[in-house]
Amino acid sequence: MASGAQNDYERRRLENIRRNSEMMASLLLQRKAADLSASLKRPSSKTPKPSPDRKKSRPSPQSPIVIRRSLRTRGLPPDQSPHPQPSDAAPSPPPSDLAEDTVRKHGPLLAREVFIQGPGLSDCGFKDAILGASGRPSSDLGKEGGPFDPRLSLVLRPDSVRKVLSERILTVKFFPFGDRTVIAAGNKLGHVGFWDVDYREGDGDGVYVYAPHSAPVSGISIHPFSPTKLLDTVHRKNTLARVVCTDTAWD
Repeated sequence: MASGAQNDYERRRLENIRRNSEMMASLLLQRKAADLSASLKRPSSKTPKPSPDRKKSRPSPQSPIVIRRSLRTRGLPPDQSPHPQPSDAAPSPPPSDLAEDTVRKHGPLLAREVFIQGPGLSDCGFKDAILGASGRPSSDLGKEGGPFDPRLSLVLRPDSVRKVLSERILTVKFFPFGDRTVIAAGNKLGHVGFWDVDYREGDGDGVYVYAPHSAPVSGISIHPFSPTKLLDTVHRKNTLARVVCTDTAWD
């Protein structure tokens, strides 16, 4: 039984192999594979075209060589050269303003000499405000006036904006007053400006500008226990200048 089944299986397997061989022969796969292999091995009949010769760039004509002859060979003395020296071509420029001393003149400067802007062209109101301001800290004043509400106090209004100085401001300081806001600023022209934010007397905006220096003001320091004393520094020579706001002079 097993032998008969095995013979039947072998017979069907051989029949299947024969059919596959006939199918492959009918498709001519082996011949096409041989032709493809031969075509790949065959050298290409196309010959590469010779590349056209590149035109050689012609060298540009050289600029004429100028021979510089010395004064001796031209028979000219040294003081009669046709080409003037740089010092003779143009006069030396005038000394700039930076060559001036940082302070316009030595010694104390009167406030009226350097005062250039203020309400009514006078700084008397500024001095009175400095003398009348209280030195108490703002924390003590806040206790007397009630709790601090930032929604009411920290509000930007048009009357709270001022142009203190015309040029670029390099330093800003607040006076240590508890019941009055006064600001000091210095710009690159050497001007020192003060803004009395709480100024309400008469016409004007509470801005006072002085011009004690000719170099940029790099720093301002206000005495914490004596706000009427102020120090400012300028870039040139690290010069210090002291001003007592109750006096009328810059030292």
